[in-house]
Amino acid sequence: MTAPELDRASELLASSPLEVWEVFLLERSSTLVEVRGGRETLARRVVEAGVGLRGFSEGRLGFASTTRTDAEGLRECAKRLREAAVASEPCSPFPLPAEAPPTPEFEAYSPFVEGDSLE
Repeated sequence: MTAPELDRASELLASSPLEVWEVFLLERSSTLVEVRGGRETLARRVVEAGVGLRGFSEGRLGFASTTRTDAEGLRECAKRLREAAVASEPCSPFPLPAEAPPTPEFEAYSPFVEGDSLE
């Protein structure tokens, strides 16, 4: 997986009706080890990589991913993303935390302890 595939996916989404979107790399690896007679005879590392897409359309969140990073595979993934967003329940894309209740102002100095000693 290289930057051109991620750039291509970004270009597809930039021209889409999605309000907010992101493109990210998905990667998974595994290692196959064959042992015969107590000796390692084969070791192979398999890496699967793809593109994940997430976006909002009219307040609805969608997600899609693919391991096909050719132009057609990315176009199909972007289409599935838009379909997923349309089919999902409306939600707030950027929920803000509730405002905290006011707290009393902190005072580092109090005139009431002026005459106190540490003993």
